[in-house]
Amino acid sequence: MVNSPPAKRLPSGSVVRQYTAGRLPPLVVPELRADQLVPFQRAINVVARVLGGMDWAVGKRVRVLSMSLGIRGWEESLRSLVQRLRALGVLPVFAVGNEGPGTSRSPGNYPAALSVGASDRNDLVAHFSSSQRFQRTKDPLVPDLVAPGVDVLSCVPGGFDLMDGTSMATPHVAGLAALLIQAVPKVTVAKLERAIFTSCTRPGSMQKDRAHRGIPNGPGALASLGG
Repeated sequence: MVNSPPAKRLPSGSVVRQYTAGRLPPLVVPELRADQLVPFQRAINVVARVLGGMDWAVGKRVRVLSMSLGIRGWEESLRSLVQRLRALGVLPVFAVGNEGPGTSRSPGNYPAALSVGASDRNDLVAHFSSSQRFQRTKDPLVPDLVAPGVDVLSCVPGGFDLMDGTSMATPHVAGLAALLIQAVPKVTVAKLERAIFTSCTRPGSMQKDRAHRGIPNGPGALASLGG
């Protein structure tokens, strides 16, 4: 899936697709079934392709949908389907974008999405990581949290490279959600998201308008679920 260009060269969808397909060391979720889909590789009928991809995911009965893609600004046409994903028990984990402060991308900027920004190893929000405050009551600030998205070991043609982007950060959070579901299989989307949010801490080096809740903590989220 293709997102706004990461800071280092390669279209992020190619990187994330290979990452989740297991071409890196295997994920530590033994019972995980990972389905992958590339809804578009060219900027033709983008919205229709994204909608088709999301509908396909619903048909596969996925429980976590990780999408490293985005349409710049606000795109209303995807919002109802994201709401339906949650109603069907799917946690939508979406990249917020790579255009910096005061920007965001749909569907990562929807209230119903768990939106992810990028941080680095020094507990700083990456300069490219999007963030934006909206005039709305529910979830006015995006992203919801941040995760490692700078110098992430990623697949590229012919091998590996260190890549930057919210597309690299998003699979970390989706992977955490999958681990929590494995530990507590009957957890609802609302409780799963709340556990991840509750586990977050925001270092003093991060401004709230850039990092929102901060960085999630796996053991803390599991403890919130009673696991």
